[in-house]
Amino acid sequence: MRKTIPVVIWVLILLIENCVAAVITDFNSIEKQPRKFKGKIFAIIESDEDMNIAIEHKDRIDQVIGKGFSAESFPSGSPKIEGEWVYKKNFTHNIGHIMFGNFASIVNWTFEMTEAVIETINKYGLDGVCMEDLENVYFITGRSTRDVRLILRRLGIELHKIQKQVFAIIPVCLINTLRI
Repeated sequence: MRKTIPVVIWVLILLIENCVAAVITDFNSIEKQPRKFKGKIFAIIESDEDMNIAIEHKDRIDQVIGKGFSAESFPSGSPKIEGEWVYKKNFTHNIGHIMFGNFASIVNWTFEMTEAVIETINKYGLDGVCMEDLENVYFITGRSTRDVRLILRRLGIELHKIQKQVFAIIPVCLINTLRI
């Protein structure tokens, strides 16, 4: 039993290192500095100029995420992804950034939102999505944190079937409550 404890701790540390990522939104911070962060580095871009800088420094960046989408719901309860992919497709993977904002009550939210996300991925030929502000779903719907886990689980299962990726930007304060 005592021999397995160090192995278990080592495996947990390895898993945590592979799951943690830093998000860069200011490209000036990477242009002249060596890569110091051990985990993955995601760069969130908002223009073709940002994309060109990211391509120039792609040895320091693991993933580029293009802003431009937002998730909205309407009083009818149907969620919709709004926005457009306006970037050149010059990177190895094109990941769309979806910002979650104000939500009304949505019936069967996970399945309806998953369909809306898959429709957007197929429409723009994206390789995956990155979701931000999922905590708004938790706070606005007034349900438990299980809702966020169900969203991530359902979306992950469906995107895995079509060989697409899903990322989530989750504030550190929520990680313990989500137990993801």
